[in-house]
Amino acid sequence: MKKKTLYAIILPTMNKTMLIAGKKFPDCSSFADGVVLANRNVMMAADMGKIKENSSEVEKYFDWNENSSLSARSFILQGENSFGQIDEAVLYFDAVLYSVFFKDFTLENCTRTADVLIKGFLYISYEILTRFRDTFQRSTVKKPGKLVFLLRPCPTKYETVRTGLKTSGIPVSDLLTAAAAAAFSSFAENFAATYTEEDFIRIILARCDNESEIYRKDTELAAWLCSYLDSLDCEKSESVSKKQSLAWVRSGTKGPAGFNLFFKTH
Repeated sequence: MKKKTLYAIILPTMNKTMLIAGKKFPDCSSFADGVVLANRNVMMAADMGKIKENSSEVEKYFDWNENSSLSARSFILQGENSFGQIDEAVLYFDAVLYSVFFKDFTLENCTRTADVLIKGFLYISYEILTRFRDTFQRSTVKKPGKLVFLLRPCPTKYETVRTGLKTSGIPVSDLLTAAAAAAFSSFAENFAATYTEEDFIRIILARCDNESEIYRKDTELAAWLCSYLDSLDCEKSESVSKKQSLAWVRSGTKGPAGFNLFFKTH
């Protein structure tokens, strides 16, 4: 019988608020559902024409134009006005999704790739960094904000041609998405290295490769990630070295506090 993985969520005592950007509404809806199930409020980036009524008290949608630094700031401020403060932020680069949107190598897509898949992540990262620093300085409880760079890669054309890799139905990353994914990965690593000594922010590099059984299951990916983040709040996680925190964490990895974040059943 096929094995199933069940993710045990460590519920916090009160709702945290998580920002999700990069992968936008409605494409991030399943991921957001997993976040809400982990007892969190969630604020999602969306295009203005796709925003639906904010009928839920725990899910909010706000316009975000990746090409604008002012829009990045406005997005964060709207979330704070709704929930008080942002505790966690996830910048989700989904190469599988983007390979559909940026498939053709055209001048228009070159511009869109630079705006959406590169500049957007730079602007929102800066605003999150600034907001976490300001919140930490104002607060009497010195608790760092958590910033997650989440990467879901897919094989590149170079990898398939050079190695003869069989993708088994997994999309192959187009030229522009492959370049943007490399930029995202490099930026995430160097962002983490630059700010790893700061007290006001904790940076997590996370990835979900196609070998993972939750590669196409955003709700379960969110459940694992929230469990991992909750584990970081526990006392034992303080022993994790700065150098260790610069390594990419693969989906399904046990949290540093030593909790078993999932159970396998047969």
